[in-house]
Amino acid sequence: MIILFPALITGCLFEREATIEDFSITVQEDDCVVEVEFDTDDPFYLRLEGPRGILATHHVQDPTKSEASISFFTVREGRYLIRAMEREDGGSIDSMAKNYEGPELDPIDQDISYDEPNDKVRFHLNRVQIRNSGDLPLEVSSLEVTLNFDGEQKRGRLHKDRYFIASEQTRWVSIELSFDDLPPDTECEVNVIFTPGYQEDRAFNFTTTTPG
Repeated sequence: MIILFPALITGCLFEREATIEDFSITVQEDDCVVEVEFDTDDPFYLRLEGPRGILATHHVQDPTKSEASISFFTVREGRYLIRAMEREDGGSIDSMAKNYEGPELDPIDQDISYDEPNDKVRFHLNRVQIRNSGDLPLEVSSLEVTLNFDGEQKRGRLHKDRYFIASEQTRWVSIELSFDDLPPDTECEVNVIFTPGYQEDRAFNFTTTTPG
């Protein structure tokens, strides 16, 4: 006589199937997301794992869907893995991994202006246009600007609402920092340093001459 235990019957009948087809890390509405393409006949869980551990989990409840977008907070270069799971806490069904080298900041243009209220000059760095030529979104959250002229230095720092610039995207970044009491007809070196909380600092510089 063959005895079938209920637990075994249930396990056979409800074994889940899901296949990860592809995934990419991009930006939606200024948030960093992973877009996942998959094939499934059953509800299942998606888990995103990054260079330093688990980043996000998402429950796919509708098996007629073939893609999902999952937002996450920490974006660093390294290995990312999407895992399809039977349960939120485990039971791996399928997975896919990719290595990312990180964002790359390329300066394109800058918007500057001057005031001459007296015998000194006020310099305004209004915004900069940059391109992210890397393979991960570039975080914009904090900026530091230094102005070097005649052996002197002025410094300004700016904290912004956190957002991301997608890979291969060009965007103007508002800065609106001003520096007073600059000498006229003087060459200045402007250094713009992006100092995000979860990525390496990235910087570029350019020169400008105050009006005489």
